[in-house]
Amino acid sequence: MSATCQVDDCARAARSRGYCDTHYRRFKKHGDPTVVLRPWGTDHLQGSS
Repeated sequence: MSATCQVDDCARAARSRGYCDTHYRRFKKHGDPTVVLRPWGTDHLQGSS
């Protein structure tokens, strides 16, 4: 049985440093595997004048 990702509510297999591929990439890029990323296509200026 392989280990699962350390991130809460993630059941994917751990690959590196105890994180799945997705969370490990976030850890490497942002320093935090649980960072909330803005979904593609959202308008960051929405509601501003």
